[in-house]
Amino acid sequence: MRAARLVPLLIVLLPIAAAAEDGLESKKHAEAAGETTSPEPGAVRGTEALEAELARCEEIAKVSTGDALFGALCRGACYAFDLAEPEGGRSGAIAERGCKLADQARKLRSERVEGHYRYALCLGIYLREHSLAALTRVSELVASAKRAVELDERYDRGGGHRLLASLYSEAPGFMGGDRDLARKHLDGMLRVAGDDEENKLVAAKVYLEIGDRPGARAALAKCRPEREPDEATRKERQAELERLRRKLGD
Repeated sequence: MRAARLVPLLIVLLPIAAAAEDGLESKKHAEAAGETTSPEPGAVRGTEALEAELARCEEIAKVSTGDALFGALCRGACYAFDLAEPEGGRSGAIAERGCKLADQARKLRSERVEGHYRYALCLGIYLREHSLAALTRVSELVASAKRAVELDERYDRGGGHRLLASLYSEAPGFMGGDRDLARKHLDGMLRVAGDDEENKLVAAKVYLEIGDRPGARAALAKCRPEREPDEATRKERQAELERLRRKLGD
């Protein structure tokens, strides 16, 4: 009688155990091959290197499961975003590749922040390049970014807040622009990562967009681009600082 009762339970548990074993094996194979299972990208710079890493992640994702799959999807989406962010003829197509990877990641591990956040970032670039699609899909971007904030508002130095503050401050009203919501997420970003140099510049830009020039000046006064760890980032931050100062007329 006791054995008979165990049969339905075993029917439920065996597939779960098999899936867990497959995920563990996938992780072991990835580690043995020298591949990382981390969802965080490596320090990759330059178009060719980013393209190579994106293609590599796409290939890994085709043959992986579990942590190895999730990690490849998230890293690939990040590399796609880095490639697509500078405006160019291929930005839309590359951003779409990133969206596909991140969408798979957020469905695979819906309880994790990385997939939702990377999807919002890549979708933002895609909509920048396809303005007509933005009319119907901006709410999708907002929902994904909000979900990222709900799961971990500190992730990527307040990245979800940073994205939403920028979006709400820059979008026209008929597409969801809202100064109060922009300020709300700006406050959230500064609360969790106010010392970050990129966030200081984003804060100045958002303040300018919502018409708060004193706030923008105060944010720029706190900027210290020379504190960034590498020369390329220091130059990038300094250029943005100077651009915003010119916009303010200072």
